[in-house]
Amino acid sequence: MMLTKSKLAAAIGMAVVLSACGGGGGGSSTPVNQAPTISGSPITTIDEGSSYSFLPTAADAESSPLTFSITGMPAWAVFDEQTGRSHGHRSWYNLFCCYLCY
Repeated sequence: MMLTKSKLAAAIGMAVVLSACGGGGGGSSTPVNQAPTISGSPITTIDEGSSYSFLPTAADAESSPLTFSITGMPAWAVFDEQTGRSHGHRSWYNLFCCYLCY
């Protein structure tokens, strides 16, 4: 079967999740932990042969350590739990391996 080099759009379908340690609640003398913030707009499709990279902006008001997790990551992508960066290169080879192995 011969594959053409036409544009191939693949749904990234990734969700980046942010979490932080910290207390919360308490009496009036105990400060309330504020939820961390995260922002950014990752692309949701990528053409065959293209590189992908996304780095969210995240912060915690109390400077608590932040960790990231991801769901729905394509087999060709790489994810860093410390920074939230996801990146990779979408190629025909990656597509073929995904269908062949799964």
